[in-house]
Amino acid sequence: MHTFAEPEIAVPAADEALQRTFMLTLLLGGGVQQAEAAMLEAIRQTQREQLSNQELHRQSLKAAIAAGDELPQRSGTIEGMSLALPPELCRVLLLPAHLRHCFVLRMLARYSSEDCAELNVLDADEGACSAMKELARIRKAECRQGSLRNQVGLSPSAFLRPKHV
Repeated sequence: MHTFAEPEIAVPAADEALQRTFMLTLLLGGGVQQAEAAMLEAIRQTQREQLSNQELHRQSLKAAIAAGDELPQRSGTIEGMSLALPPELCRVLLLPAHLRHCFVLRMLARYSSEDCAELNVLDADEGACSAMKELARIRKAECRQGSLRNQVGLSPSAFLRPKHV
């Protein structure tokens, strides 16, 4: 097995925070267009003197959740998605909006149930458990159909964890 490692490039903390926010809004909102719209809406809603990475992050997540609730449910295939995401994260986009929100916030972003409730995502623990069951069902169906190759070495949470704590 051959692995390719991208060279490490120093990314300023603000850029890293924006990248993390964008990835979370993409997963919460269900797509790139929704993530872009959520971030623009967050910028519009935040007063200039209050615009910080933390406030932009919070407002972007709120906007993405609201937008994700309005999207129609996707069909059961991700073959046509033109996202440069690992298969594990593409599968998250197939979840119904509420389960997707619970899973992304609780499991990937590691928000507490209380933080989820502040973002109007209720029953986040139960929803995250249901999401994991649904993701397993999706993966099993893909294996039966042979529609998605297993890619080794990709960890979905690696895209979302800050590199420094």
